[in-house]
Amino acid sequence: LQGEGYAKLTGRLLSDFELTKREATTLARTYVQTANVQAQEAVYAANADIVPRVKWCATLENIYSSTGRGTCLRCAALDGKEWELSAKRPNAPLHPRCRCVILPVTATYKELGLDLPELEAAARPYTKRPDKNIDTGGKRTILEVGQHQGDYATWFEKQPKSFQLEAVGPKRFELLRSGRVEFADLVDASGNLRTLDQLSALRT
Repeated sequence: LQGEGYAKLTGRLLSDFELTKREATTLARTYVQTANVQAQEAVYAANADIVPRVKWCATLENIYSSTGRGTCLRCAALDGKEWELSAKRPNAPLHPRCRCVILPVTATYKELGLDLPELEAAARPYTKRPDKNIDTGGKRTILEVGQHQGDYATWFEKQPKSFQLEAVGPKRFELLRSGRVEFADLVDASGNLRTLDQLSALRT
């Protein structure tokens, strides 16, 4: 509310509490994102007549499975999933430093009784970045940037094999390529990552 960036917020946490810089950064980022999402959802609840559904929105970015940097696989698998506004769903942020938000899915013109052409879904930005944390702020090299029409799963399908293997690992990659599971199957209804055994048992 005061317009402070993460560097200043983290600095105040470090001066007031016995925290490491990493702990303070994680606390600041997670708290701010939690406040952002709760404010969004309060607006949706107050406008339930035109926001009957909501949709998970993750960041379209690399997944570095060895370090946990970039977009986590749990968030990526939830991206684009929709729920009724009042339905039980995973909470965003899903984990510390999570950047996910819950977007409104507004009623269509037809549902509102209006004879108008429906709006097209907006394209989303994506970035590919090196395996490096930005922590409290600063610049991080962008390797590639562009626009994508769709969710993480459809963006994932367009990426090279090396990207896909790094993101999901060899066993999940095999299950996806075989068609035995879909990208959204990688997590359960609570947003928890399914084990390889659980995935293998899904469609056998």
